[in-house]
Amino acid sequence: MRGGTLKIVALVAVLAFFVFLEFQTAEAQLVNECRSQTLNNCDVNAYCYDTPNSYFCQCRRGWYGDGLVGPGYNGCTRRRISTWRIIVSIIGSILGALLLACCLAGCIRNCVRARSRRAMEPQGDPAYGYPAQQPYPPQQGVPMHATQTNKVPPPAGVV
Repeated sequence: MRGGTLKIVALVAVLAFFVFLEFQTAEAQLVNECRSQTLNNCDVNAYCYDTPNSYFCQCRRGWYGDGLVGPGYNGCTRRRISTWRIIVSIIGSILGALLLACCLAGCIRNCVRARSRRAMEPQGDPAYGYPAQQPYPPQQGVPMHATQTNKVPPPAGVV
């Protein structure tokens, strides 16, 4: 029994040593291909991204293609904006500016009108700073001061 345990411990130690050696050799083999132009074939206008076992290339903004240079690859080509897109962009910008100008003119016009209306309103008593009093609405029925006696008139329909 004691010999069996010793054999298992020795086997585990040998396996751990081999795993350690394999890890060391795998770590030593990792190379960053993106650090040197001789190790990768990325286009000048492409970004190089290093991966654990290889690398890949991606074209920069404004460029398109596979990002690789060499036979069978496209590299990176500059994107060209067509004439109609430029014309549509210019027309859209002009229309947007006109719409903004119309909205601004409408706001200014409404502010001027409101200010002129306030200027035409009757002013309050300047001595006390009170606003002008509005006339009372017409009263229904007979006012109390119009009767000879200070009695309240009977309700309508009662004799």
